[in-house]
Amino acid sequence: MVSEVRVRSAVVAASWAHALSTEAEEVMGLYMGRVEGDVLTILSLTPIRRTTKQKDRVEIDPHDLVSASTRAEELGLRVVGWYHSHPHITVHPSHVDLRTQLSYQGMDQTFVGLIYSAFNYDPKLGQDTKEVIAFQTVEVAGVPECRYLPLLPASVGVEEHLAVGVATSTLAVADIIMKEEMEEHDKAAAAGGEALFNSSLLAARLYEQCRVVAAPAVEALHSLTAVQRARVAALQARKLELMQQLEELDSP
Repeated sequence: MVSEVRVRSAVVAASWAHALSTEAEEVMGLYMGRVEGDVLTILSLTPIRRTTKQKDRVEIDPHDLVSASTRAEELGLRVVGWYHSHPHITVHPSHVDLRTQLSYQGMDQTFVGLIYSAFNYDPKLGQDTKEVIAFQTVEVAGVPECRYLPLLPASVGVEEHLAVGVATSTLAVADIIMKEEMEEHDKAAAAGGEALFNSSLLAARLYEQCRVVAAPAVEALHSLTAVQRARVAALQARKLELMQQLEELDSP
């Protein structure tokens, strides 16, 4: 069993971007990382398309799980957990979440779940509450119960080479939502819906998702690229400095 979960701040930010992309249904994704002893560290993520669009549940397509496992292996990691959102409801796992988590633990006892609760605005207090928890499921007398896990930040600078992949995953959210909206449009068209209304609704939804998800993700990726270029330039300068020092040491 896992005693605590550590996660990179960039992964948390990408997960929130996904959770806040829609308040109509739950969204989900898979986490990649490492387990050392009883500490699980989350280093990257893969947003997943929803196989069911219900407000209170999400499901993982087995093909997506295989794809995520393959990607994790390429990065020298493994699939270590999953996340999903709770729009307009408490952050605590439902009985469906607990049983889903338990089924994953049947394959891997260290597998963890994270839940992001969003869109909980209280107009009376003027507060918008957002919460995230990490959990596993334990069975007590055959009844699944929640076991909350400490959720802590990963060490600053850990696995920096994965940063671009995390930012790219955020962009993937926009692509997933676009495909889902197109599928809904095609279903409505096949059912004989009003073509002009459906097309206008599709355009409005795609614009909103571009504004809320894609545009900020692109800006973040540009900023990250600038940071990485600055780091490369600094490392190249350091390399030249060290080479000059070696030449001075080798000179008679």
